[in-house]
Amino acid sequence: MASTSSASANFSIPVSEKLNRGNFLVWRAQVLPVVRGARLVGLLDGSSVEPAPMITVKKADNTEEKVENPAYVQSIAQDQQVLSYLLSSMTGRF
Repeated sequence: MASTSSASANFSIPVSEKLNRGNFLVWRAQVLPVVRGARLVGLLDGSSVEPAPMITVKKADNTEEKVENPAYVQSIAQDQQVLSYLLSSMTGRF
């Protein structure tokens, strides 16, 4: 399940060795602690389950209404933070 931690502060840590064809292990050793520290490694290893985009809530008058799931919105934001961090830690040359 996606974490509810705020990950943005951890992604300001720069990667000194950007990923290229010959340095995957060094790059991984820099990137994984940051992603783990943000408690978002499940996005990379597939163990996080994306929440449903919509949820059903019961209103005061006992009717039900479908609304946007706040957990889904947060998971999309976290996914995009991880993606941005990973892309910024790679060279453009492969």
